[in-house]
Amino acid sequence: MFRILIFFFAITIVTGCKQSPKNYLLRDNTVIISTDQGEYEISSPQFDMLRVDFKDDLVDTIHTFAPIVRTYLPLKVKEQGKELIIQSGTLMARVKSQPFSMVLIDEKSGQEKSIFYGYHRHQDRLKAKFSLDTDESIYGGGSRAISISRRGKKLLHYNRPQYGYGWGEENLNYSIPHLYSSEEYMLLIDDPARGILDIGNTDQDTLTYTSKDGNPSFYYINGSSFSKLINLYTNITGTQTMPPLWAFGHLQSRFGYRSQKEAEETLDKAIKAGYPVDAIILDIYWFGPELEDGKMGQLDWDTERWPDPKGMIERFHEKGVKVITVSEPFFTRKSKHYEYLSEQKLLAVDSLGETLDIGDFYFGAGGLLDIFKPEARDWMWDQYKYMKSFGIDGWWVDLGEPEKHPDTMYHANGPAYAVHGIYGHEWARMLHEGFKEDYPEERLFHMGRSGYAGTQRYGLIPWTGDVGRNWSGFKAQTSMMLSMGLSGIPFMHSDAGGFSMGEPDEELYIRWMQYAVFTPIFRPHADASIPPEPVFWPQYVQDILKPYIDLRYQLLPYHYTMAFKAHRDGTPMARPLFLYDEAMPDTIQQQYMWGDHLLVNPVTEKGLENLQVHLPKGRWYDFWTDEHYDSGTHMLPLTIQHTPVMVAEGAILPLSPNISNTEKYRHEDLTIHYYLGSQPSEEVMYMDDGKDPDAFETGAYRLTKIKAIPGDDTIELSLSNEGDGFPGFSETYSWKFTIHGLENSPVSVSGDDEIPFTWDTVEKSLMFETVVSEHTEIKIQRQ
Repeated sequence: MFRILIFFFAITIVTGCKQSPKNYLLRDNTVIISTDQGEYEISSPQFDMLRVDFKDDLVDTIHTFAPIVRTYLPLKVKEQGKELIIQSGTLMARVKSQPFSMVLIDEKSGQEKSIFYGYHRHQDRLKAKFSLDTDESIYGGGSRAISISRRGKKLLHYNRPQYGYGWGEENLNYSIPHLYSSEEYMLLIDDPARGILDIGNTDQDTLTYTSKDGNPSFYYINGSSFSKLINLYTNITGTQTMPPLWAFGHLQSRFGYRSQKEAEETLDKAIKAGYPVDAIILDIYWFGPELEDGKMGQLDWDTERWPDPKGMIERFHEKGVKVITVSEPFFTRKSKHYEYLSEQKLLAVDSLGETLDIGDFYFGAGGLLDIFKPEARDWMWDQYKYMKSFGIDGWWVDLGEPEKHPDTMYHANGPAYAVHGIYGHEWARMLHEGFKEDYPEERLFHMGRSGYAGTQRYGLIPWTGDVGRNWSGFKAQTSMMLSMGLSGIPFMHSDAGGFSMGEPDEELYIRWMQYAVFTPIFRPHADASIPPEPVFWPQYVQDILKPYIDLRYQLLPYHYTMAFKAHRDGTPMARPLFLYDEAMPDTIQQQYMWGDHLLVNPVTEKGLENLQVHLPKGRWYDFWTDEHYDSGTHMLPLTIQHTPVMVAEGAILPLSPNISNTEKYRHEDLTIHYYLGSQPSEEVMYMDDGKDPDAFETGAYRLTKIKAIPGDDTIELSLSNEGDGFPGFSETYSWKFTIHGLENSPVSVSGDDEIPFTWDTVEKSLMFETVVSEHTEIKIQRQ
């Protein structure tokens, strides 16, 4: 869509309150327009963005859930004939009141990007309509096991688990009412109620959102690129908080360890076999011996099977291993807290105000905590502090959609169907705010299955739910991770290896684990019918996977910098290829950019001997062999030992040596790999102590900028630093460098002095080591 519209008018800045002879009012940086359908309020939370709210006879209260911005900027407003022209930064809107319409335009280019046709009420449903251009693609909408392109889909906006799902499942645990358009705009519909997103399904030229009993606000964000848009979007919804460094290691997990003895023995077996491990995760058996014993909500140790939890956790910590325990929002009748919670009205209720028991619940009949009630949040936070007193390092909140949430249930802020979408969001807020208040020097680790737009600001680390242990389930994981990243959720990951059902499949397990190394969190997890820990698989499987888990730790400085970029800018860790090269079609589902430099090609079909790989613009290196490839489509031979990974020319990739867990990670002991390119390139590497929650904001970090300038005769490398450093940081240290892509040994390598180097005639790579200080210059003289 590129309809050029030219306007000649003077712009007036809204500075106070003015009554127009027409039906609008300017008040408190908000344009208020009266129509036959109701009242529209248009404001600007930040430049290049407009917020639209609606009030009518049925709903006259406006709520804000996703954004954190509560103040509005002055708007530029002008009357032009029967239209009102409203502008925020580069975003201009031509508004008509009867009937209401709002044409959204990029002021710089004159491009008409979309038309909002207003809200339409039908009984308890409120509908909003937007135009779609013929060639427009729409992405986002949350975690769904379908193509990343949502055009032509009719999607339920309602968090709902599907046990053992596979490819094609449209409605899952984490729905987000946020969309990204190929026309370079974003649309956030702030509405936690049950809704339907009809993205050109009923009418191919129209995007329609229908809410049941909700009152959605929408935010229209204008930009010239995805990076600009995601930055604007996360400016108002928040960016992902930095997790502790250990979150990027190997998190050992299963459903579940049934006793202290089993947990300790399994961890010791993995460590003895040489696997690096950073955490062990304890599922529901820590508080009850069986699934159906009615103890969910007990939130205390089953001392018969876990007789010495403090001692166990101390022994884990001595090994450098953290401990994460599961909790859920449900409290069954047999749990020790149910009676108290029911008497205190801290559980959700029925229409008469009595505790509503959920009888058809797999884990036993019981109630759901009313997380929207302040007293319930305070009580629950006290339980987490009790868990923390044992030395627990992180929390895993399961079933938080909530999994069972009948329409007849009521919360402090409304019926279940009206607030369902923000239940997990509120739980995450409770954890984030409580942790920040009571443990201000630590970073929160919080893994949860469900949330809302903006939940990333509370530190939530989501996973893709109870995926089937099969190739269909595996195939769905890449598009789910990519879609969540496009909506500001950068840490989406899966139960590596698959969670439920299926028979042991060594090829599937290998391929899934290989893929998981290049995802935000590496966490093998499954029901115990097929052990998820690699140490229990045949030796040849372990021989393949052990180097991959080592690679996970080698990539730690790269991954940590990716997490920093997500925290600073909202940049997702995993991205579809079309964000790297706009010529790449969005139909490429099983390849993705991992950070700025790695292209990962998961093998998601059984028995493949060759894999078609699509390479974007530029030259590419095979990560495993250094073989060069030009852009285009290539058919690559496969072996079970490797999943294809490519490195972009010009890449600067920091790697760590093998370590047993992240406590052994040292920023002084790194190798910087440079993959020779045809153009100058640069990268940053972020370092802090891995613990301080405010490290970046307070300057307690070091950010090293590395530039590479290739020439016919020389390659110049420069390193410069910013930040004040952090406890344990060394101002001067030595880094190793490996230069890939040279045809011949260089004549010399020099900094302040000559630097000794090694030339590998087989690999054709250059290696040297030099001291790195506040500013370092390196010159490689080529033959």
